[in-house]
Amino acid sequence: MKRELVKYGALLMGVCACSGLLLTAVYKLTEKRIREQKLLEERLASQEVLPDATTFKKETRKGETIEIGSRNGKKIGEVYLVTTRGYSGEIKLKVGVDLEGKITGIKILESLETPGLGAKIKEKKFLEQFRGKDRDKLYLRKKIPSGDIDSITGATISSAAVIDAIREKLSSP
Repeated sequence: MKRELVKYGALLMGVCACSGLLLTAVYKLTEKRIREQKLLEERLASQEVLPDATTFKKETRKGETIEIGSRNGKKIGEVYLVTTRGYSGEIKLKVGVDLEGKITGIKILESLETPGLGAKIKEKKFLEQFRGKDRDKLYLRKKIPSGDIDSITGATISSAAVIDAIREKLSSP
């Protein structure tokens, strides 16, 4: 009986070791490609949130990287990377802002919000509400009657997290 336990324990340890080596090898093979794909997605997101820009240049302000969007060599806006805490976890998004301080677009890059509820922050219906609005109009209608943004039913925390994070980002110089 004791020999069998040792035998099966050694077999299980061998299978775990082989699995670990295999996972490490697959990770090493795909690591570069995954990183490149993520960079491509972020570049496409910048183009999506500031669609009139033809070129983007990164600039660092107070330790934060901002993308400056230009067309024909002339600055037309900025793209900010915003990270906030939602209901279920971190939400990462990009926000495009024109020279007048009005939002040109928003793209949710990563979110762990509840499927069917908070995950609706990625939907066009919610994100389109922000277009053309400046910082002073970014309030939930439920919280402030003069607010211009409708929250997602059943996902007020996720909706408010996005709005508050954008307002905070736009208020910093």
